[in-house]
Amino acid sequence: MKAFYVFLAFFLAFTISFSNDFHHQKGKEKDAFNNTFYRHDLNEHSPRVEILKAEKDNLLAGTWLVDYVTVYSMADSVTKYTYTYDSRGNILNNLVEKFKSGQWVNDSRTTNTYNSTRKVLTAFWENWLNGIWVNDFRETYTYDDNGNQIGYLDEEFQNGQWVNYGRITNTYDDNGNILTYLYERWQNGQRVLNWQLSYSFDANNKEKSILQEKLINGQLTKVNRSNTVYDQTGNADTSIYETWKNGQWVVSGRTTHTMTVNEKNETYTTSFYESFFNNQYVNSARITKAYDKHGVYFYYLDEEWENGNWVNVERIIITLDSKGKELSLLSEDGSSGNWVNWYRYIYTYDANGNNIAQSYEEWVSDQWVFKDNGRFNLKDPQGNKFYYYGYKMEVSWKSAILNVQDNEIPFFSLNCFPNPASGITKINFNLMQPGTLSLTITNSLCIEDAKIFDNQFQEPGIYSIDFDTNNLTPGIYFLKLKSGNSMETKKFVIVR
Repeated sequence: MKAFYVFLAFFLAFTISFSNDFHHQKGKEKDAFNNTFYRHDLNEHSPRVEILKAEKDNLLAGTWLVDYVTVYSMADSVTKYTYTYDSRGNILNNLVEKFKSGQWVNDSRTTNTYNSTRKVLTAFWENWLNGIWVNDFRETYTYDDNGNQIGYLDEEFQNGQWVNYGRITNTYDDNGNILTYLYERWQNGQRVLNWQLSYSFDANNKEKSILQEKLINGQLTKVNRSNTVYDQTGNADTSIYETWKNGQWVVSGRTTHTMTVNEKNETYTTSFYESFFNNQYVNSARITKAYDKHGVYFYYLDEEWENGNWVNVERIIITLDSKGKELSLLSEDGSSGNWVNWYRYIYTYDANGNNIAQSYEEWVSDQWVFKDNGRFNLKDPQGNKFYYYGYKMEVSWKSAILNVQDNEIPFFSLNCFPNPASGITKINFNLMQPGTLSLTITNSLCIEDAKIFDNQFQEPGIYSIDFDTNNLTPGIYFLKLKSGNSMETKKFVIVR
């Protein structure tokens, strides 16, 4: 693989996520680089639950919650994950059991706590050993007055006491943009700075630059940096990547982004990657993604530049039902010159639209075979995210009535259809309790272009509003639905 290819994967993996990206898994540090810059991450470590964060405060009065999940794997046979919740839909406990000798046996469990705004404060893991629960590790989160996560501490339980393992410290500007991300590890009882990311933003709060520094020989040393330029619609146009060598910045490559919309209102985005070699840019890779007229992702193409030609690497084709839910995901390998089956996922839903099963297979000797390389993603209506690994999972759901607090977002599922839109688009949202709302449309430069209603009192219910996009120029826009200090945003595109 080309040097720039490796660098770009390395650098962007560092910068994809700054909040809670470091998770300690059964005594192992989560690999900071397993989410490469364009390839689908389908193969990670042990199953875990990503605890609901504050930006997902969308609660229903009546909703569905995951009761338990059964995961099948060749290695671990059958594993069951059972969840309990508080009255607001936060996951309190996760009990993991293994099916052995004809019965379910305790394996591990997790206990979580939250603050008044539904942000996780602590996560505590225990293992079942010799008939008792034994401490494993714990995580502690802290926030500033604006709800931004400013601290994360990971501790292991060793020799009867809690021992520091890792720590993350974040700082933010007045607009809530992250400025620094500092990651530290403890080695031999001493806190050691491992690496730091520093960010800058333009006047429109668009990320302008990222600087990566790493501890080398006891000194915080520059490693990589990126600078991004945006077009007039606010889309990322070009990103330049540089590496620190011999006391100066050396260009290593760039990425150029394009977007087109066809006659079916399908949107195609292409990311074109070039390495910098012998003082000139050289083709390296390009990634194409496609979204249907509703903005649902359905196609992916990965190509590499070899011997003066674009060579197929992988393509993914996703089939959807009439509601935009995934029915299958098929990956094909193009490295031989022909498209050959590689792996696939199959998804099943119940009458309520809840995902009740997922399976993973690979193409072996001209037939589909179950393999343990599947990563299964699941999300409930509250925004809780679940991850499992194996060849099949089955989900049991339960209905629940949740309490909506005064300081929680009183609406959910803000969307518009069609998206992209070329004429009338329907703006839809649900309001769970009466309140004073504002619904506006802003462009990518954060300039308000339309105000549908402003500080109007609305009763609970399901709302659908026709909006004529003909008065706006083509481009990217944002729907913003606000009530008090709560706001939900939805991106949409206008085409002609």
